[in-house]
Amino acid sequence: GASSSLVKPVGPGRVGTTPVDRRLATMSTTTTSASNARVDVCVEEQEGKKVALVTLHRPQAMNALTYEMLCALADAFRKLAQDRSVDVVVLTGAGDAFSAGIDLTAAQKVFKGDEDDLHNDVLHQMERCEVPIVGAVHGACITGGLEIALGCDILIASEAAFFMDTH
Repeated sequence: GASSSLVKPVGPGRVGTTPVDRRLATMSTTTTSASNARVDVCVEEQEGKKVALVTLHRPQAMNALTYEMLCALADAFRKLAQDRSVDVVVLTGAGDAFSAGIDLTAAQKVFKGDEDDLHNDVLHQMERCEVPIVGAVHGACITGGLEIALGCDILIASEAAFFMDTH
């Protein structure tokens, strides 16, 4: 019904899901070995709808974004934009934060990137996604993480969420 939710909270600032289709659950997982950072994509069926859960996974660094993570995130949204079976995308961060923004130890590589490279531009790829993107924000959502959150169609924030732009 109208009051049912596709995303089920399982504690303060957490989004819980139960994989239904293991084959779909492995649609895209990108790992970078240097920083053990990754972006996970898990597509599940909940209440007859296919939900793609996209998780920034670098909790030991509050999901601070590296160049590789940004490319993986753009890749995930590029693939989701082509997948007509997905009804909604939920974007969240693992651990205690959504994202602390750009990892300052990796900033040089991030900011050296080509501005005209739309293939690896996260916000451009998010715009191409025709299904709603819901940002499930908990903990820190800072600068680059805030920009990505603002690229979502809908934001849902836990009571522990805080937003900051350090520009």
